[in-house]
Amino acid sequence: IAGLINLDFGGFQIGGHYAINDVEGGGDADSYMGGVAFGPFGIYGGVSPAVGRDPLLVEAYYNLELNEFFTLTPALIYADNDSGSDDNFYGAVRAQFSF
Repeated sequence: IAGLINLDFGGFQIGGHYAINDVEGGGDADSYMGGVAFGPFGIYGGVSPAVGRDPLLVEAYYNLELNEFFTLTPALIYADNDSGSDDNFYGAVRAQFSF
């Protein structure tokens, strides 16, 4: 079961979600995220689904509209794996094709 909300105020957006995930054998792995976007720049963060722990995830991104059909979105992702080992930073690039 999950819920998602996104409020668009023109050049400013606020959004978030909450998901309930029952785990086979007992327990749950609920997750929630929230974020804001200002034009092409956005940042969001929250807790990813995991049993018995609450790993934090934060992502900052920038949408580059190259033309009306193609958008690239580079992102920097921080993941606190909540298991006592080192935190992690990742880079990602998403491509969106519109037809």
